[in-house]
Amino acid sequence: MKKQITRISPAQTSKVIALLYLSLLILTVPIGAIMLIFNKGNQNAFILMAIPVFYALAGFIFSVIGANLYNFIAKGSGGVEFTVTDIPDEPAS
Repeated sequence: MKKQITRISPAQTSKVIALLYLSLLILTVPIGAIMLIFNKGNQNAFILMAIPVFYALAGFIFSVIGANLYNFIAKGSGGVEFTVTDIPDEPAS
């Protein structure tokens, strides 16, 4: 069965992308905190913790632009086409 993506919600897509980028903080903040503790005044630690925030902002902005651009193009072309397959439910145990 073929389906088409004819519209992408810019707000929802951008929110998800921004949250994905912010999730990088889980990895970088502990490393940056350790660097701050052991290397007083080290600018690299601040940069390491700030980069995911900038990624999230850039991801949000460019996702809004990309989703709106896709929606504009999909009006004329019909959108991306993909095939889905129904999978039967597994019997209850």
